[in-house]
Amino acid sequence: MDFSLGQLSRSRTAVTAAIIAVPIIVGGVGFTLNELYLHRAVHHHRTAAGAGFAPPPHSVAVMQFTNLGAGAADGSFAAALTARLASVPGLEVTPQARAFAFKGSTASTGEIATSLNVAAVLEGSVRRYDTRLRIMVELTDGKTGRELWSHAYDQDQSETASIEDDLVARIEKTLNEGR
Repeated sequence: MDFSLGQLSRSRTAVTAAIIAVPIIVGGVGFTLNELYLHRAVHHHRTAAGAGFAPPPHSVAVMQFTNLGAGAADGSFAAALTARLASVPGLEVTPQARAFAFKGSTASTGEIATSLNVAAVLEGSVRRYDTRLRIMVELTDGKTGRELWSHAYDQDQSETASIEDDLVARIEKTLNEGR
């Protein structure tokens, strides 16, 4: 086969154009698919906690509290609080096994609330030091992600029952006021 100089030049130009165009086309398709996926994921998250999400108004999930101390017993505070809240008439509390399944999860409060079908999520931390107990809690609206109430307790360890009593009363009041 004999190629003229013009044909050889055109072939090189076509190959060069293909080498440049293919990555641009593939990259553009990949970018478009990625944007479409992200748009769907964001849209799904917005609608999951939006209009279609209608949990019982007086429902709450008590997440396992983060243990900031050295004692293993600090983690049991959330379990005891869950049991106390479950005894409040008119308040629906997610079983702790379902709520505690999210321990270590990167799920947002809205995703947790949607998954557990609750109006609010209670999260917190416990730290024991010397004879003191520090408990930080936050009650968050499951639909909006807005903080409904938060508080820090810094009391003697012997006052754990009074802290639980106060928490139960505040959570019940907050859920009754806002819903």
